[in-house]
Amino acid sequence: MKEELALDALVRLVGEADLSGQLYGLCGLHAKDTELFKEALKKHDERTRGIRSRVVIQSRGQSGDVDVRGVVKDIKAGRYDKDVIGRHDYEYTSEYGHACYNELRLAESFDLVETKTPKDTSKNQRALQTLLKEEGPVDILNNLFDHANTTGKMFALCGLHAIDEGSFDKAVRKLKDNKDRVMVISAHSAKETELPNLLETIDSGRYDAFVR
Repeated sequence: MKEELALDALVRLVGEADLSGQLYGLCGLHAKDTELFKEALKKHDERTRGIRSRVVIQSRGQSGDVDVRGVVKDIKAGRYDKDVIGRHDYEYTSEYGHACYNELRLAESFDLVETKTPKDTSKNQRALQTLLKEEGPVDILNNLFDHANTTGKMFALCGLHAIDEGSFDKAVRKLKDNKDRVMVISAHSAKETELPNLLETIDSGRYDAFVR
């Protein structure tokens, strides 16, 4: 309940606050809930359409009066996520591991496929393989599942199924009755797939070999 109230407060910030408040709200939503972030970003764009605004910013490596569009670009890239969530969530990942985590958290398609050479492996697949090699991969993947969009959750589940089926089973239960659709890309096709069908395929172990 506290989490829901906090997210609601961030949404209100974007819809009602001044420009600086909107940016704080966007930072929090990007780190905590990608779907709400997308909705809030549209609202921010509507409120600032046609206005060339600047804001004073102070952060590591950047300070002064900057274009708001540049700040929003940094927010979308996940630059401030560590500061919002707290370093404890990421202390077990390398900087490259964090980049891979963020890549999967916002993934737009599920593309784990068998490839002939490493260079043909998708960016998302390489990112998941990287997280599995990090220290404490089960914790990382559970964290990814909690904070990712629906497609990102599928990558987390694939990793968990390959290394810790107990954690996989626990995470899957949270998706009970979820009817979302995910864009699944295979070697020969790309189509939207209902979540229950994709979960069944993941549970069968079909993708285990692709992520190791």
